[in-house]
Amino acid sequence: MPQWPQLQKAPITEAIIDLRVVLPDTVTLDDLGEMHQSIQEDYPKRTLRSAWQASLHIGGDSSRPVAKTSGGPDGYLFQSDTDRQVCQARLDGFSLSRLHPYHSWGDLLSEAKQLWRKYVAVAKPTSVTRIAVRYVNRIELPLPSKFEDYFKTTPAIAPSLPQSVTGLLMRLQIPFDSPPAIAIVTQALQPNADEKAPYIFDIDVFRGAQSQSNSDDIWNSLHELRQVKNRVFFESLTELCIGMFE
Repeated sequence: MPQWPQLQKAPITEAIIDLRVVLPDTVTLDDLGEMHQSIQEDYPKRTLRSAWQASLHIGGDSSRPVAKTSGGPDGYLFQSDTDRQVCQARLDGFSLSRLHPYHSWGDLLSEAKQLWRKYVAVAKPTSVTRIAVRYVNRIELPLPSKFEDYFKTTPAIAPSLPQSVTGLLMRLQIPFDSPPAIAIVTQALQPNADEKAPYIFDIDVFRGAQSQSNSDDIWNSLHELRQVKNRVFFESLTELCIGMFE
């Protein structure tokens, strides 16, 4: 892997490490809540987390569509005083999120390792099934701008149509062979009335796994996934765009 430059003003608004797991059937929300006792000095806020799913069924004997919802509490959010650092302890996994200002990968990984040990102590996962890193970047583009001046991956508009864009949502799923990973890249333009247009560049890189909770494979995989994230970031931006953050 190439060595990418260290940006002094990286546009990171959120960095996330996420591990999906399988827990024993006996583990409950109360067990996950016990994690707070060992981390409440740094994460004093505790909030119950809920997940919901909705589905719409059309057909059958009735001509009216039937909407169904399912879900409920599935874990806890543990937040720092400033809300800039959030740990999730869930029935399906663990995550650590760092909001702006982001300091370094080393700091994020070190904190994740410490919190993961606390999670393992109460949740006792039998295996880790998915490993992921996600970085959400906010790039302020001056107006007016051409996408191709700042990005190498851009939407193509038919030449016969107006070439101005006031909003954008583009999602790509890119497989990598070495190291093995899948990158979900989301680019979104949020229009506003300011002199700059906030462009969201969201990179979510993950791989499936079958690792034990104490395996070094977890941390080795995270390092590799971060390298893929860096490749997507730097190879997707022009020199003009990268120069904004040096």
